[in-house]
Amino acid sequence: MGIYRYLIVRFRPYAETGEFANIGVIVFDMENDEADFRLANRRFARIGHFFDPKAHRAYSLAIQNLRVEIPRITEYLPENFASHPASDRSHFWELKESSILFSTPRVIRSDLSLKAVTHQLFDRFVKRDFEKPEALESALIRDIRRLLKREGITHFRGIAIEDELIPLKLPLGFQNGRLAAIKPLAFEHKNPLHIIDYGAHWKKRLSYHLDKGNLFEKRVLLPLKLPKTADSAHREAFQIAYKDLKQLPFDFSLDFGNDDHIAGDVLNFASRFPPLQREWTS
Repeated sequence: MGIYRYLIVRFRPYAETGEFANIGVIVFDMENDEADFRLANRRFARIGHFFDPKAHRAYSLAIQNLRVEIPRITEYLPENFASHPASDRSHFWELKESSILFSTPRVIRSDLSLKAVTHQLFDRFVKRDFEKPEALESALIRDIRRLLKREGITHFRGIAIEDELIPLKLPLGFQNGRLAAIKPLAFEHKNPLHIIDYGAHWKKRLSYHLDKGNLFEKRVLLPLKLPKTADSAHREAFQIAYKDLKQLPFDFSLDFGNDDHIAGDVLNFASRFPPLQREWTS
């Protein structure tokens, strides 16, 4: 069984807030003096969810730099790095990237290869908290599109609100003078804190566009996918997120474990905004 030491790579755009997102892992094979790493893509949904566009641009540059610098540093690590726990991390401060942090070294025993361990740790620390909610959200959007199409409602389509500060993409919208839109949100995060953060993220963005006159009272429906777990912490986290979102003057639909409830609310909402009627002239 092999012994591996690893570091979690973190992106922290604003030092004053202390908030960060895990964006990669670096793994050291302590027996064979080898290293491997894996980083998130340049277009990483987590950064868009929790930070502003300025931070997203900084992330894109930082990830480019890491892809160049990490191979260089790991290639020239001393042969005895495995026996010096503190040294693993110190080499990476050469990156001079103020927005990048490295966790303290951790150790794992595994029968897997170095590359397999790297992928396993990446899945655990980088992908785990956001893949499932995003997949559920995408599935809910697809289901709503199919429902609308089945009912002959085809005028709700993807709409982008261009804005220099906070651009916004809505999966289902209809522009008839004033925009009407449907924006599903899934709260199936494994960490209760992420449920609260996700609600605050969308509260901030929707409030911004409401204030700017891009969104309008009673012309937005937010179908919410509740956490499936019966854990009290997740339920409490969702209630906090929901209470925050409810301050918006929009319509809400909660699934209560049954998508039929959302389906009825979606059809009722869409029926309030019929398609434009063409005027025929002789």
